[in-house]
Order: sequence, then C-alpha cells, then structure tokens
Amino acid sequence: MNYKSSVDRAKSYVNDFLKRSDKSSDVIVDEKIWQINKKYIAVQISADILIINQHRAHFKILYDQFLESINGKPLGGQTLLFPEKIELSFDLKSTLMDMLPFLEKTGFRFREFSDESLIISSIPTEIAWGNEKVILENLLQHFSLPKIKTLPLDIELAKVLSKNIAIKENEFVDLNQLKEIFNKLFGCIKPMYCPEGNKIYHLIKCTDIDKHF
Repeated sequence: MNYKSSVDRAKSYVNDFLKRSDKSSDVIVDEKIWQINKKYIAVQISADILIINQHRAHFKILYDQFLESINGKPLGGQTLLFPEKIELSFDLKSTLMDMLPFLEKTGFRFREFSDESLIISSIPTEIAWGNEKVILENLLQHFSLPKIKTLPLDIELAKVLSKNIAIKENEFVDLNQLKEIFNKLFGCIKPMYCPEGNKIYHLIKCTDIDKHF
C-alpha cells in the first residue's frame, strides 16, 4: 500500500467527518478513542462519535493488504523459531500446491518434510505465533470444499485469510491497536464496507444523542 496516498485518504475521510479543515483534529489522542464491549471502537470526532466494528475494520485492512501483496509487491514474513509441522492428505496437499504462489506472496514459506506433511517455516507478520497451523488448516478446508460459484483465487484467498486472522469480537484491543486500526482503516480505499459487504462504521451525531434527552 502506498504510504503517502493512504495517509492522504485517511486525512480526507477524517476531514469529511469534521466538516472543517482544522488539521489538529486529524490526530486521535488517548482520551478520544476507546473500546466498547470488546466489539466496537469508539472515536470522538469533533462533537460526534464514530462507532467502528473492530472485526470488520481489521478484516478490511488485512484484505486490502493481502490482495495488494498477491497482485503486486510480496510481503515479507516472520521466520518461526520453531517451525510447525502440518499433516496433509493428498487432496489437501494438492490444494495447497495450487495456492502456493499466492500464499508465498503473503509471507508464508514451506519446506517438504514427507509425502504427507510439510513444515511451515515462515508466516505473515499479521499472524500471532501459535495460530499459524489452525489458520492454514481453515484455509485449506475452505478451498477443498465444493463450491457452486467462486471468486478468482487471489480475491478468495485474500478474503478467507484476512477473515481468519482479523481481530474477533469479544477480543480485547489495547490503545495502540485501536489507534492503528482507525488510522489504517481510513487509509483504505472504500473503508465503509468489509469484503463481505457488511457496514464497518456508523457516525452518531451529537444532535441524534440530544433527541434522547
């Protein structure tokens, strides 16, 4: 993702919310962003409050990132200190081989251990250590199921991988992560909807709050 254009888009969206050009308001300070019920991110913007679904926002961020890496500049991965062995049936291994060129662009690296198994030696930086085996197994199971209609492989892979990795509901997110999600979301193109078409955020106007009192 082009850093400069992402920052420009983020500022543009924030300024649209603010309805004014006060650049000091582009900065989200600690007192103006918080987590609600381990599900939503609340951001005070001027006199209004922006409510963001944390899972959908992170899903969108990762999707854009992975799709760009698959079709453009590959991402570097994180090398595992303790490489993970994964057992695969013939069909699942065949599925993985079909996806391998795309997976490697997201940061995965593998080496063959036997006919029925592989060693995961590197994973995308967005995956927490210890989760790589489950995420890869979920990915392979998804692509091994018969489908009536499928998206192009690059789009489907970016979608399934990002959804599996994304922060879930009922998951605590610390302050730095909250700010990072906010800033990266509004650095995305079309940040309003996640890859599944669901709404990511809603702006609550102060005037709407006033109506309840």
